[in-house]
Amino acid sequence: MLVVAGEHEGLLSLLDLTEVTARAITEEVQDATVFILPGGVHGDLISAFGTGEGREGEDYRLIVSWVAKALVCSLL
Repeated sequence: MLVVAGEHEGLLSLLDLTEVTARAITEEVQDATVFILPGGVHGDLISAFGTGEGREGEDYRLIVSWVAKALVCSLL
């Protein structure tokens, strides 16, 4: 499971809620990954990945490696 959020979510309580939820998920889901995009909002991560921009960013590498791992696991 991949949980993502931005450091500057429009509603600060949304980031707090995401962090609380992510903590609960990681306690129950062994392979859960949590990523908070520094200086961004969750939409930044999605749009940068979708347009191919930011290929050098940590967020882009995280998504690619997470999807690759998920695909490999689904084939086993």
